[in-house]
Amino acid sequence: MIANPNDGNTPKVEQATPQISVSAAGLITATADQQEGYVPGGTKSVTQQLATQGAKTVTPGRTAQTAVASGYYTTGAVQVAGDANLIPENIANGVSIFGVTGTLSGGGEYYQGDISGAKVSYTKPDGTVSIEESISSGTIRVLKNTIVVLHEPSRPSASGNIDGDYTALIEYYSLGGCPYGAFLPTGNFSMSNF
Repeated sequence: MIANPNDGNTPKVEQATPQISVSAAGLITATADQQEGYVPGGTKSVTQQLATQGAKTVTPGRTAQTAVASGYYTTGAVQVAGDANLIPENIANGVSIFGVTGTLSGGGEYYQGDISGAKVSYTKPDGTVSIEESISSGTIRVLKNTIVVLHEPSRPSASGNIDGDYTALIEYYSLGGCPYGAFLPTGNFSMSNF
């Protein structure tokens, strides 16, 4: 036990209350500015409530998201969701999503057309358009739900044939003085003698 040094020359002072600060780097500091003098025994405490955030799962999307706001103390794990389908084979060739660069080429469902003696425009399975492609003999792949245009076909005659599954055949029409034909494949088809 310490003897009371208050002999009339040493002032009796209150115990200082500490002040708490939290730095931007997360360092917590308690500081007490104590006056000089005789401090009687006792306890003083102070609390400071930090802004908190509980556990959270962030699912990546098309725009940036804040996982934890500045100045918040986390009281649970903050996780970023993953997806097993985020692989190059599922992303279009050359496109990067969250650092994964795609290798997928083609990708669209298509119908197959066997063609001879025709000039056609059509949409390929990868979404690109082939314009006025002259095919003496060959096979094309046409993206489903897109139209095949025949360029300069003969007027309807026994010489030009389309077989297979198709609808909305326009056998002949004129656009700017040039004849065209068009049809919508609904399955595999063949064309000849146009």
